[in-house]
Formats: sequence, structure tokens, C-alpha cells
Amino acid sequence: MVCPTACADIDLISIPADVVCDEVPLRENGVSKLGFFLCSTSLPSPLTCANLEPLVTAKSVVFTQGLSDVTFSEPQTEDIKIDDCSPSLTRVVGRTLTFNDKRRIRIPAIADPATPANDYFDRDFYKNKQQLALQLRFMIVYCDGTIEVPKDTNGDPLSATFTIYRDQDRNQNGNIETIYEVKRATIQFKGDPLQMVKPDLNLNDVSCDTLKALIG
Repeated sequence: MVCPTACADIDLISIPADVVCDEVPLRENGVSKLGFFLCSTSLPSPLTCANLEPLVTAKSVVFTQGLSDVTFSEPQTEDIKIDDCSPSLTRVVGRTLTFNDKRRIRIPAIADPATPANDYFDRDFYKNKQQLALQLRFMIVYCDGTIEVPKDTNGDPLSATFTIYRDQDRNQNGNIETIYEVKRATIQFKGDPLQMVKPDLNLNDVSCDTLKALIG
């Protein structure tokens, strides 16, 4: 039986002796926002803040407001039997991301050109994404300003399905109950959006100031 590593030109990486000794060696980083773009939209190569700015300005890539309760499910896997003498190869084939958007978006009336006020723009925003559910690709914006584009092994953005619906959150404070509207969404990725890769961009870099302002 051939050892699989004999067929792979990959070095075994060790941890160097001169690592940075952080007092708390943890990466604290939640999801802040999501970006949406169509499967027909080609991302620039290289993907830099300067190269991404025209797509954001042209609204070919759009972003949510701040999200809450963002959760990744455990990955869905499949076992592939290669031969009878080897253990099965386990691959991640899917993963689900869920989030809540509790924010409303109100657009004031505009005089020129005459545009009426829209007190429910958040519903219009997500209705549009609902209609494009099978055509969407995604960017993940983290609280520390880093951005990742979930990709497959070929480097293409992961395909996914998008589902969203309106619901209500009930907040109880003593005898007083307040009910808030919330949009609950599910993204089912074909593949793993949390692969062991470095972020594509960091909005806190000086070169990303313009893009950071556009995303908000």
C-alpha cells in the first residue's frame, strides 16, 4: 500500500520558535455583516480594496447592516471509500449559516427626482435577495474588519441557497413585553465557508479607507 503523502508535494509545517506571545492567545472575532453579489459577477484578481471599490460603488456587491445571532452549523460531511485497506476519506460537503437582522431601514422622501419615502426598505432589500436565492454568492465581514469570500477548491465563490422570512422577537422586562420585528435568514453553502485560509481583505488597512467608508 502506498502512503498517500508519497504522492503529495506538501511540507509538514511546524510552529516556529519566534511566535508572538500574546497574553490571551485567542482570536475574538464574530460576523458583522454579509455581502451579496450575483454568480455572474466576476470578482477582480487580485482581490484588493481598490479593485473591489468599483463593484461596491456600482452596487454589484451590496452589504447588509449589522447582523445578530450569527451562527454556523456543524459541517455536513460525506465519507468516501477509496480502497478496502484504507480508512474512508471524510470531506466537508456543506455548512449552514443563520442570522437575524433586527434593523429597520427607512428612506426619506427625495424632492429631485421625486421619490416617495420608504419606511420598509429593509423588507425590499431582502425580498430582492429572496428572488435571487439561487444566484447569490457571499462575502463575510468580521467584527475586526477582515473580509472572507467563501470559495471552493478551484477558487470560485461557493454556491449556496438563501432563505429568509419575517418573524417577531418578544422581550420581557418585568410585566412589560415589547415585540420587535426580525428577519431570520439561512444560507446553505455547498462546501465549507470556514476553511483554513487567511482573510482576503482587511478594512483596517490604510489602503482600504475608501472601501471601509462605502461598506459602512
